[in-house]
This record gives sequence, C-alpha cells and structure tokens, in this order.
Amino acid sequence: MIARSFPFIALLALAVSCGSGEDSQLTRIKAQFTHTNYNTVYLHQLLPDQWIVLDSTVTDDEGRAIFRLTMNRTGLYTVGTDRDNLAIMELTPHQDHELLADIRQIPHTYIIKEGSQGSVMLEQFKKITQRHLNIIDSLLWELDSYQGDDIVLKRAYTDSLIRSVHQRQKEQQVRLVRNNMDRIACLIPLFQPFGRERLFTPERYPDLFKGVHDQLMEKYPENPHVLDLHQRMGDFLEQQAMRRKAEKQLQPSSPAPEFALKTIDEQRVSLEQLQGKFVLLHFWTNQEEGFRSSMEAASKAAVSYQQLTHFFIYHGTDRLVWRDAAAKHHQNSIHALAEPMVLNAYNTTDHSRILLISPEGKILDNQISPEEITHTLEKHIKR
Repeated sequence: MIARSFPFIALLALAVSCGSGEDSQLTRIKAQFTHTNYNTVYLHQLLPDQWIVLDSTVTDDEGRAIFRLTMNRTGLYTVGTDRDNLAIMELTPHQDHELLADIRQIPHTYIIKEGSQGSVMLEQFKKITQRHLNIIDSLLWELDSYQGDDIVLKRAYTDSLIRSVHQRQKEQQVRLVRNNMDRIACLIPLFQPFGRERLFTPERYPDLFKGVHDQLMEKYPENPHVLDLHQRMGDFLEQQAMRRKAEKQLQPSSPAPEFALKTIDEQRVSLEQLQGKFVLLHFWTNQEEGFRSSMEAASKAAVSYQQLTHFFIYHGTDRLVWRDAAAKHHQNSIHALAEPMVLNAYNTTDHSRILLISPEGKILDNQISPEEITHTLEKHIKR
C-alpha cells in the first residue's frame, strides 16, 4: 500500500536540471558525513532521461567529501554513495553548498547547512514525507496485530487514518510547490508520488501546473528541461481537447461506446452482451476520497432492480482493493478492470463516473452523483 522508506530513486525520472544562460562559475559542494570508513561518494547531475556521474571522491579521515563544479545553469544534482542512498539538491552557479548526513542513511538524515532555497525546500519535503511515511508504517503495524470480531471496524478506522495522512501530505506538498514556483526544485514535490499514489496531475490541479510552467518558462525560457515541462503541458492541452470531443459523444440518447473488459473471474464481458438490460456503468478509483461510500450508495440502490446490471469498472493499481470491493458488492454486479481505450472513450481517465445505459445501448444519464442514483433509477426503471 505504502512505500516503507522515502522513495528517493523515484525522483530520478521526474527531476530536471534547468539553466538560465549564466557564465560558467565555480560551485563547491562540501559534505560532512558520520559513520564513514573511506566511502566513495558520487556527484551526479539529474537530466530528464539521464543520471550522469560528474565526479567521485573518497571520504577523508574526518568523513569529509568535497566537490568543485564549474556550471553555468541552475540544476538538480545528487550526492551519495548509490541510487538508494543520496541527497538531492538544487545547485546554482557560484553558490556553495554544505550538507551533513549519516552516510549509512543519507536520504533520512541529511541536513542542508548552506545552500540554495531550492535545496532547503527539498530538505523540508524529505522531512515531511518521512514523517508521514513513519506514521503510516505505525498504523500498518497496528493493523497487522488486530484480532477479534471487530477487526473489520478496526481496518476501516485504520484506513480512514491513512487517508487523512495522505491528505496532509498532499496539502503540504501543494504548499511547498506554491511557495517555490520559480525554483527548479519545485518539480520534485510536484511530480513525486506518495507511496504508490501520484498526488498531482494536470487534470486535477491545472492551475498549479500552469503556475509552475509559466514561472519557469519566464525564468528559464531556453532550457531544454523547462521545455520538457512545456511539452508536457502541451500534451495536456491536447488531451483536454480530445476529452471535450469525447464528452460530446456521451450526451443522453447517444449510443454508449462499445467495449469488452476482463472481469474478476478472468472472463471478458462486452457492453453488447448486456443489451436487453439496464446497465449502471460505474467507473471508480480508490484514489478518490469517499469512493467506498459512493460504491455503497450505488450498490444499495441498484440491488432492488432485477432488470439492472451494476457494472463496476476499476481504474487503479491496487488489485487487493479491487478484489475486496468485488467480494463486498457482488449482487447483480460485474467487476472489471479498466483499459485505457475505454477510459478515454468515457472521458474518465482520472476520476469516478456513473452512467445509466438503456436496454438498447443508449445513454440515459451521463453523469450521476451518488446522491442522485436512487432518483435516476426510479425515473427510468419500473420495479
């Protein structure tokens, strides 16, 4: 469910190094480590598709490692012993950096003693994330120790606590990004997932992504890594146009887009096979708040109609959550895994959606809220 350690290596594919065209200047990185034994320490530069070794050195008798870097642009760099044991910093030309860390656990212990605002922000981000992961670790440990008849209630309570920790993490990551939009380092909390959950997407936070994009493009207009972000935003706008087009085809009385999906029992079921019955088409994801109450409301309303099939379509990454939902909501229902083409056709790639399909395969209602399900079914289906 949740990563048990701070997922630093996941940053590498998302971190970028950005320049502003300054003249080349010397930057020094001084690291002071404890618990050393003449360890080899590497300086890497992070690029969109690369992690480049720039230099290496061996710690001295006092655990020190010093790097001198001639650079002409602001960027993201790492100092550490390997991919899983490093500190990540935003370096700027002619600004020295100094960090302190236990060399055995650099990601968890490093402190920026001197450095850029971006490096200090990344240290704060590390501390926030590690604190929340530790809380979740404790909750999961308690969950494993639960016994007795009330285990279901305890699991539900623990899950609600975990979701609240996720929410706090999200709020603090948003704050870090908003306060550092003109810093290359803000791309780390913008793109970094929490455990296995990606907290931010352009679809859910368009203003946040636009704000970062606009400020970085203004400050670093010719840097290829900012242009990479620019390309991402261009792709997002193109996807938005495609979604508007898809939405036009989902209006009431329009034919529902055909599909065939793999179900929980390894069968493939198509929408065409269900013609002759009403279909409550229920796209859901456990990455949305309140998904359980939404599913409960839909199932409770739909179970009263024998001429109705409740077709759950899960778009998420946790198969255990999917299987638990299928076991709980099994009456008059089909449970399937989403596929990208189906999500695109129904314009629901990043959120939940409930539609009602007629026995003839026509859309009766294209956006039903959990509170409206009972009324919608009563309106279209006779008991």
